[in-house]
Amino acid sequence: MMLFTLLSLVAASSWLPGLLCAPAPPYGEIVQHLQTEETTQSQETAQSHLKCDSLMPRREWRSLEPEDRAAWISAVKCLASQRYRRLSSHQSSNEYSPEDRSLYDEFAYTHNKMHDTAHTIEYFLPWHRWFLNLFDKKLRATCGYSGPTPYWDWTLDSADPFHAPVFDGNPVTGLGSTGECQLKDCHIVDGALAPSPGSQFILAYPIPHPLRRNMTLYLYGDVTRPPLNETFTPDRVQSIIETSPGDFYTFQEAIQHSHNSVHQLVGGDLNEQCPGSIPPELCRVSYTTNDPIFWLHHAQMDRLWSVWQRRHPANFRAFNGMPLNITWDDYMQLGDDIRKNTHNYDLHASSDFMMNFDAMSKGVRVRDVFNHQIGELCYEYV
Repeated sequence: MMLFTLLSLVAASSWLPGLLCAPAPPYGEIVQHLQTEETTQSQETAQSHLKCDSLMPRREWRSLEPEDRAAWISAVKCLASQRYRRLSSHQSSNEYSPEDRSLYDEFAYTHNKMHDTAHTIEYFLPWHRWFLNLFDKKLRATCGYSGPTPYWDWTLDSADPFHAPVFDGNPVTGLGSTGECQLKDCHIVDGALAPSPGSQFILAYPIPHPLRRNMTLYLYGDVTRPPLNETFTPDRVQSIIETSPGDFYTFQEAIQHSHNSVHQLVGGDLNEQCPGSIPPELCRVSYTTNDPIFWLHHAQMDRLWSVWQRRHPANFRAFNGMPLNITWDDYMQLGDDIRKNTHNYDLHASSDFMMNFDAMSKGVRVRDVFNHQIGELCYEYV
C-alpha cells in the first residue's frame, strides 16, 4: 500500500509543484505528507475507542516491592504449570513438538512462528508492544497477578550488568543469575526459577529443558570485539532518543543494537542458544521468550519507544520503512540485494499493516498501538 501511494504521489505531484520536472523528493517528505493525512484518521480511530478507566503502572524491577517481585515470578510459574494443547496445525521440518506444553510455552511457540514479522525492522517495536500486552493480560487473567508490570532499565546496570538486580539469586524474589555451563548445559542454579524439589520450571521448546543462561560481555567469547555493554550505556541510549526526530526507522534500527546486545549478554535461552543435545543444524529457532527476563527486557524497549514518541511532536505516530533522508535516486541506486538484505528497507511499510499473532490474538494494525494509554492497552510508565 505504501509503495502504491508513494508512486501515486510522485506521479500526480499535486502537493509538490513541478515534481515531474524536478528530482524526486526525499523519502521523508513523502512519508511526512502521508503521516499528516493519517494523523486525522488515527485521531478518529482513537476517539472511537473507550477511554481507559485507569492506567496500569509499569515499574522498573528494582523499584518493585519484594512481594510484587515474588508475585510476578509466581504468576510466571503458574502459566508454566497450565497444560495447553494449541489449535494451530503449523509444523515445520526443523521444529520439535513436545506433547507436554504449557500456556507459558505458547508464547515461545508464537514468537518463534511469527519470527519474520516480529523482527522485520519496521514492525519490531509495534509487534512486541502488543505481544507484551497479551502476556501481561494472560498473567493477570489466568494466574491472578495484580501488581505493576515490570521492566528492566539496563542502562542503569551497563557498568556492571552481571550484578544487576534482575539477576538476584533469592529463591523467592530473584530471577536467578548465569547458568552452570560446564556440568549442567548452562542451566541456572539459583533464584526462584532454578530446578528445586517441588518446583520445576521446565520449558517445552525446542525440547524440554530447565531455563538456561550463559552470560558474557563478549560475543562468541571474542575479547577483540567491543564489550556488549557499551551499546546500552545511558549516554548511548539518550543519544539515540534525541536524534532523528520523526524518523522511526532510524530510531528503531539504532535501539535494536542495544536490544540485541542484551540478548547476547544474557545468553542461553534469551539468545536463541539451543540445549546441547540438539544438533546445531536443527537449531534455527527463536524461543527467546523462554527466559522471563525477555518480558522485562522488551518492556524496557517499549518504554524507550514511548519516551522517543513523546520527545518530539513528529515522533508520536512516526512510522517508516527506511530513513527519511534518503532520496528516490539513492534508493534506486542501492540495488535490490542491498535494499532488502543489508538495510532491510521497505517502501511497503505502512501503519495500516495488520500484524499477525497466530492463534494467540486477533490481527492488530500498527497505528492502533501508537498510543498505549487508550483502547486495549491502557498502561503507563512510572
